[in-house]
Amino acid sequence: MKKRVIVLASLLFILNLLFVSANFEFNGTVHDVDGVALNGTNVSVTTRDTAFQVVAFESNLTENGWFTISLQDNPTFMHQPSIIHYNETDSNVVEYVGQSLPAFPYIEFSRLGNTNFYVKRSGTVNITAVNSTGGRINFNYQIKDTTLGFPIGESWTASVEEAIIRLPTDRNYSIMIFPQNGMPVGFEWNNFSSTDDYTVNDGSVYYTYNGTTRTLAKQFNSTETLTRLTGYIKVTDIDGWEEFSVVPYLLESGNMTHFEHGALPYNMSSWDRDLNGDSLNETDYFNLATGFYNITVPAPAESATYLLFATAKNTTYYGGFNSVTVSYGQTIPETNFTHVYGLLGDDYSNITLHNAENWQEKFNATTAKQQFLFVNSSNGSISGLSSHVEVEVDYSGYGAMVVTYMLDVSQTESASFSLPLINATGIKKMNIYSQMYSPKKLAMTVSQIQDNNNITLSNFNPGEIDPADDAELEGSDISIAFYISNSTCDVPLPDQSCIIGDLDKDNFNPLSAVIGGGKLSFRMGYGDVKIHYVNVDLLASGPPDAAFDAAPNQTATGTTFDAALRFGSGGPTIYDYILVSVPYSETAGSGLDDSQQVNMSLPVLYDDDWNVIWNTSENGTEGSSLAANQSYYSAYQADWEWLMNGTACVTNFSSEWFNATSPCYIDATNNTVWIRLPHFSGTGPSVTGATTVAATTTPATSGGTTSAAQGGYASVDVSDGIVSTMSIKDALVISLGDLGGGSAGGNVPHQVILNKISSDSVTLLIYSEPIEVVLKVGEFKKVDVDADGILDILIKLNSIDVPHQKADIYFEDITVAKEAVPPAEEAEEVVEEEPEVPAEAPPTAPEETTKSKVWLWILLIVVLVAVGIGYWFMKKK
Repeated sequence: MKKRVIVLASLLFILNLLFVSANFEFNGTVHDVDGVALNGTNVSVTTRDTAFQVVAFESNLTENGWFTISLQDNPTFMHQPSIIHYNETDSNVVEYVGQSLPAFPYIEFSRLGNTNFYVKRSGTVNITAVNSTGGRINFNYQIKDTTLGFPIGESWTASVEEAIIRLPTDRNYSIMIFPQNGMPVGFEWNNFSSTDDYTVNDGSVYYTYNGTTRTLAKQFNSTETLTRLTGYIKVTDIDGWEEFSVVPYLLESGNMTHFEHGALPYNMSSWDRDLNGDSLNETDYFNLATGFYNITVPAPAESATYLLFATAKNTTYYGGFNSVTVSYGQTIPETNFTHVYGLLGDDYSNITLHNAENWQEKFNATTAKQQFLFVNSSNGSISGLSSHVEVEVDYSGYGAMVVTYMLDVSQTESASFSLPLINATGIKKMNIYSQMYSPKKLAMTVSQIQDNNNITLSNFNPGEIDPADDAELEGSDISIAFYISNSTCDVPLPDQSCIIGDLDKDNFNPLSAVIGGGKLSFRMGYGDVKIHYVNVDLLASGPPDAAFDAAPNQTATGTTFDAALRFGSGGPTIYDYILVSVPYSETAGSGLDDSQQVNMSLPVLYDDDWNVIWNTSENGTEGSSLAANQSYYSAYQADWEWLMNGTACVTNFSSEWFNATSPCYIDATNNTVWIRLPHFSGTGPSVTGATTVAATTTPATSGGTTSAAQGGYASVDVSDGIVSTMSIKDALVISLGDLGGGSAGGNVPHQVILNKISSDSVTLLIYSEPIEVVLKVGEFKKVDVDADGILDILIKLNSIDVPHQKADIYFEDITVAKEAVPPAEEAEEVVEEEPEVPAEAPPTAPEETTKSKVWLWILLIVVLVAVGIGYWFMKKK
């Protein structure tokens, strides 16, 4: 049972004030798994009010894939889309369904525009329930996607005798029913991929696959009885207790339980009845002198697993965990707490339980809890925070199992939460989803918990780890784009056709790409550092808040080169793996010689505060040792071992050569090293190789045309201005007029090399003395090529053809203007009007436009996450 976010009520209210209500159309095109438009697909929208009650239902059929639905324009409404495609010859067979989506606020849904939807193969779930005599009974139910966490099918307002739900077959599901006057029972389904028919021995699960449709029939048996759990809490040298309680928690699928709502009532022994239905006047029993307990829990025919927490006080508080699975009619052997430890924290507070004998009364089991405080990036307390927290603890070696606690933080004072935690081990993983902050993921050892119980939450603001002047991250430095996720597009340099939408497209709404259902990858960059999240699931969580050094710290000693770049993220893992780029230079005498072998390794790993948690020179390079000390790395310990031990970077990209066991690729054309990582953690990759030999002569010049082959030379006269199409590594020899006091007089040739092409800029090198010029599309700069204080040439980048590694660049001789070079601090500033250039040169976009787009994207993504969590939260209420 997951997640996720609390509705951004105040934010959405403000946004609503900014938009005038108007009738709107929800439209788009529905495609099958191969991208073919589907005719006759049913597209429907359920409209809900603020109380989450259904107020309208509209539907339409697609024509050649296209649909349009007119929806009410009430700004307080929420709209939930659903897509179903039936077999053309058998209308009872559902072939495809859209991905499971929550209800979205009007303000976002009404601005989706034309959306491309990609349906998935459908599976049918049929749910029924019977009592002890085999008769059908009514029930309520809830189905969750175990990855997304929010409910995707449910019936709360009315009980049903049978439920039929169609679901995408590429996901796993948790099914729970709530029988009338019975205990909730659940079932986890993760086998829609099976092509074999089978029936469980007791007939409760029946699965069929006929080549087209997949059907799961699950019949729940609601029969239950009560069973006794007995045993002792045992601690060496302690003979008696001042306080003693055992609290049973019902575990859902995935061994998850809600800390506030998952505990069973106190004293269920009072429910024991004789054959006549008369009370046996039983009670839960705790012996302070011996540590003996005797409690009652329900034992359903479907079986149930309980997490037992024993808390006891002798001067200080102790705690222990155990787990037990019970079934109808089963006698449970004595369950003793032999792994009992001191509890972390000094927050002595209660676990409040309903009294089973009198539901209006409450019973308090007092214990010690560890408190955690939420703070902002300035270490200030946060108030009014609403969030959902998941805390995973590994108690498999301490009497129980790996368990995940869920909590909801909703308060007006300082934001915090508390949990009972034994002092023998820490937290394996904690995920935090909040309304106004980036999702947070962390692991904590016992000493880390004791040293600092603050949890820092950050606004979504990708940027440098240690910005030199703490300046605001400029919007022009950020790049964000969505890509199709497949073997062709999940590469360092994907083709332009892979881009679904990016930051520079005025008419692109990221929300439409996320809810469309197609497999997406998310690429985010700052400067020359790019992070490509492969097959990212933004419905499950918002984007990680990436932090990275904008440029490598590199050194060159003699003939060796070394570059290090830290990067990391505190967000949860919602993707398959990532690709990260590390830029390098080829500067003569200090840069990397990429014509020779280049090696990459991860010698250092960091925590969220950039403290070193693993150094291979001290801790070794074995993945098993890393996993044993840092549980977050356990899932891919073999991959991390490859990375720590180092690997030679391949020079030709292919899935055969660039993979988990060969995680480094060098793009010599663009001076970039790409690294493949299992997930985005605090790491410091080291790139080593030979140093570029220092230049001893000026590059040679030769004749040719303006479109010379790669590495060739072309000579042109730029006195009247000229546009040249240059390929990567092309050298253009330009003849300039009067160079003032230049030693060679007029008509002096200089060489311009197109050294690098990125998605939005190029880097030029101008000789004799190397001068590096970086230009973005539409930008121009004036350069003094002979250091005499007079600007000699104007260069403007008209356009870039990234797939073919070409650029159109405008050159103009401006020596006759005798324009002096501005002061050093203003050398990059252009204060005069832009000169006339050929018509094809696009105008320079204002910086503020780029920045505003960045924050618009961030706002839309935050709202998307809020919608998913708000949907879950209202259902839980």
